[in-house]
Amino acid sequence: MERDHSPHLENPAAISDQQLHILRLFGRGFGKGKSFKEVDRQFGDQNGGIDVGRELGKICDTFGVAGQTPAIVYALDKGLLKVSEMVEEDFDWDLFKTLRREEIAVLEAFTHAGKQSLTEEEFNALGIETVQDPKAYASHSIRNSYDRLGLRNKTEIVVYYYAFRERQEEQGDLA
Repeated sequence: MERDHSPHLENPAAISDQQLHILRLFGRGFGKGKSFKEVDRQFGDQNGGIDVGRELGKICDTFGVAGQTPAIVYALDKGLLKVSEMVEEDFDWDLFKTLRREEIAVLEAFTHAGKQSLTEEEFNALGIETVQDPKAYASHSIRNSYDRLGLRNKTEIVVYYYAFRERQEEQGDLA
């Protein structure tokens, strides 16, 4: 599935700079292993009691999506966020090359879908043979992928996968 990574600035939904900063926090996996509650408390303390969860809800409503991962995908697709703002430069990008074809296909479809999970129809389009329920297989595959890459959650793997694809495109190494 080919993905268009060019910024799409036609009518992107408007959110505040503060809300963009919140999305960057999510995209960075809350940075160095902090939990959502720790980030929420720290961000609120630094910004006059702002509730990160409530702001995420407003962002999702504005974008017409449900959840942090789809909000990040939307913001990346619309050019509101850049992966370079969220990834660590010293990440071992060769780790992505160790993923199996099926894992890459699931990651590509997952990021392309821009949702919390793949539908059965989207999964079936990948042509992956499995006896498992498609949603369970996709979820398990994504979890295994981010564990193997040393990442913490679905949102973070989406951000790093975007960055990986951009790096491949820049280097002319897109498979």
